[in-house]
Amino acid sequence: MKFMRLHKGWVSVALVGLFLLGLPQLVNWWWEPKWDSTPKAQDGLVVFDAYQTIHPSHYSLGQTFSILSKVDIEYTLFMVLKDLSRFFSDEEATYEVGNDRLDEYYRNFEGNFQSVARIGTQAFDFELTTTEGKTVRLSDYRGKPVAFMFVAITCPPAVMQRDAWRLLHEKYADMAELLLVYSIEQHPGEAGYPEFVHPKTFEEKFGYAQQFAESTPITVAVDTFEKTVLRNYDPLPNPAYVIDEDGYIVFKSSWADVEKVDRVLASLTQ
Repeated sequence: MKFMRLHKGWVSVALVGLFLLGLPQLVNWWWEPKWDSTPKAQDGLVVFDAYQTIHPSHYSLGQTFSILSKVDIEYTLFMVLKDLSRFFSDEEATYEVGNDRLDEYYRNFEGNFQSVARIGTQAFDFELTTTEGKTVRLSDYRGKPVAFMFVAITCPPAVMQRDAWRLLHEKYADMAELLLVYSIEQHPGEAGYPEFVHPKTFEEKFGYAQQFAESTPITVAVDTFEKTVLRNYDPLPNPAYVIDEDGYIVFKSSWADVEKVDRVLASLTQ
């Protein structure tokens, strides 16, 4: 009997271990929307399917828990519930996510994502100051594909991706341009960022951007205090875009996913 109890105990431990080891793969398989990386022809352009999701689904379970530990959990749960509702209903969920800046957008997430900065349209040109005090224009990069994502020092996914985007920057050094657009603080004053409150002036915002830029070789351009560039692209937390050599949007992702950006750039530069 004692042997049987011990045997059952080890079986239980083994089953729990297998469950925990397989859980991240299971969650990612169910959680992450499918994306087709095949290039497509549209009005004379080579474009790619947009990647549309409310949550940063391409992160591992461990990375996701790391992100959650740095933000207001109630706000995050609202966003997760909103996304999960899309699995069970064709209609948009009507409750709010708890953030005035995003509530209106999320009330019609599907429609807004398809209508704002559409794939196949000319990209909104912008002129911004970099953290080094230089002026950069999106149109300066004509002749090469450009990939950029919106970042902030209080945006855990953006901070987490700095090393991955550095490798991408090195990989396409002579073939494409990469840019980081410092936009708006996502979780100022929350658990992971108690020292970073909402900036009250452009100078304060610029200081945050400079701190973010210290850990990346990629040019960091600072959006206006009124968020002009973000408003013309997407008010989501960490979106990314790929612009072709003629200035047209050929890929967009509601969350910056370096793997998908890599596939798009590989196709455009081959």
